[in-house]
Amino acid sequence: LLNSFDTEEKALAYLQKETDTLLLALESLSEAQLEQTTDFPFNRPVTLLFLAEFASIHIMYHDGQLNYIHTLYGDTEVHW
Repeated sequence: LLNSFDTEEKALAYLQKETDTLLLALESLSEAQLEQTTDFPFNRPVTLLFLAEFASIHIMYHDGQLNYIHTLYGDTEVHW
């Protein structure tokens, strides 16, 4: 699977596809379902809405890492 992301376009297309899948799943849930709690994966009760928000926070975290690496190599442009 990792070798299939050998270009920026392929990686972005995959990210978009998986984001669309997540959004479709979330749109199928009611507000009551989004407020249901689960212990996975934090060993404490969290709502399904929290898990959905966590996915976007996780992506932003890694985007920050990539931006930092860009600056280490002298690229100071914003790429998002």
